[in-house]
Amino acid sequence: MRYYPRELCPKCWSSDVEWFPISGNGELYSWSIVRIAPTPALKDKVPFVVCLIDLEEGVRVFSRLVEVEHEQVEIGMPLAISYEKVTDDVTLPLFKPATVGGAK
Repeated sequence: MRYYPRELCPKCWSSDVEWFPISGNGELYSWSIVRIAPTPALKDKVPFVVCLIDLEEGVRVFSRLVEVEHEQVEIGMPLAISYEKVTDDVTLPLFKPATVGGAK
């Protein structure tokens, strides 16, 4: 399994690749607070937390952490996937704190 999705295997260049579903559960590996919007589209979101998440399936992904106060963010905290619909064609995968037995 590898992330980010691509059409060819980066090791052997085979096109014999396939999609796998993920649980959407992971653990916070690292994080930082963004205080200056990198694009005009994010100016209403600052400050926000960007983070690296180690998914249960063994890949590390980069995303934004939502539904948590910045003071409560901790390395190793369990996270669950969440989605933000931006437009009819674009939905972003975000992450939020998970609770025992499922997403918060």
